[in-house]
Amino acid sequence: MTSIALPKHIMTSEPGSFARLTIEDRKPAIIDHIVKDLSFPPEMETALLALKADLQHGVIRPMQEETPDRPVWDHDIKPFVGTPWLAMPWYLAEAYFFRRVLEIAHYFQPGPFEGKDPYARLKNQELDDALPAFMTSYKAQPREATFENFKAFTARALWGNRADLSNMNRFSTNMRPQADALVLDHTSQAYQFLSMRPARIIYFFDNVGRELYSDLAWMDFLLQSGLAQSITGWAKNQPFFVSDVMLEDVSGALNRFRKASSSDVR
Repeated sequence: MTSIALPKHIMTSEPGSFARLTIEDRKPAIIDHIVKDLSFPPEMETALLALKADLQHGVIRPMQEETPDRPVWDHDIKPFVGTPWLAMPWYLAEAYFFRRVLEIAHYFQPGPFEGKDPYARLKNQELDDALPAFMTSYKAQPREATFENFKAFTARALWGNRADLSNMNRFSTNMRPQADALVLDHTSQAYQFLSMRPARIIYFFDNVGRELYSDLAWMDFLLQSGLAQSITGWAKNQPFFVSDVMLEDVSGALNRFRKASSSDVR
């Protein structure tokens, strides 16, 4: 059997790339928001600003806290410790950045900051900002199990993925499904499968705000139309990235639905 070589890593050092922008621009901006939003003790604020300085002009440093996941991170970043952040592959750099933030924020350590989401204000703001546009797009939605209805709800749920808070408002506020911009579209096959055999679906939540609202609307459509027998939603157990949906974020979205001015949304 012929082996297929994996493509080269996307590197954060590539000039003009989104990967480089991630490290040099987007991640320092996230630190600025965290420092502004949370009343951290001086030593924690200093550590966050030191991480920001390392991103821009310093080097990659190992974790310090003792946690069950530390050996995994130590292994993965070992080749890059002491090198600039632009020397690391993009995804590893992004993931390690967010893990370092949780370390500095004492998210896993006993005390007043244990389990406290450092991105909570950003996420709640996005939930508030996204609701008016969602209500406009959601009015008088039909529930019949037609392909056109399935396609519309699926496209909205998919396109909401652009509303990742890592982009710090670089995404469009356009709620139009924009199906013409998809690289690959298997909507028809998915519809045919569910039409023949309504399924018990496991749904993995991703981002808060307009994506979460669209996810919940899609799930509601599948259940009311009979295309799904049941749906189990999975949320993150920690804020792995900045806008990851956790259980409290689902509750926050549903509470906003209950209080919405739109009767359809309520």
